[in-house]
Amino acid sequence: MVEPATTWADQVVAALTARGPAPLDHEVRVDLVLGPPDAAETVALVLGPRGAHRAAAPPGAPDLVVRLEADAVAALASGRRASTDILRSGHVRVRGDASILVELLGWLSATS
Repeated sequence: MVEPATTWADQVVAALTARGPAPLDHEVRVDLVLGPPDAAETVALVLGPRGAHRAAAPPGAPDLVVRLEADAVAALASGRRASTDILRSGHVRVRGDASILVELLGWLSATS
């Protein structure tokens, strides 16, 4: 039996789920957008004290939108670059509640 190909979104969700609870006292919706504006793919996530999972057709606007270039995702996933380095490099664009981003970057750095 051939298993279906894993998408970048599946890989991100699996990696975040493996990290356990996020350091937030409530759940937040984070949209991750990968790729150039004319061909971007988006995955909606819910992160919080119960961990991370994909959001199913979430209503309303996300608390945070993070746009990443494909090479930044690969560098993060492989551990070649830290999340703070990627953010400073300009390969990430962020819109929304910056305090959520600060908490999540600390969480990612502490467990990577």
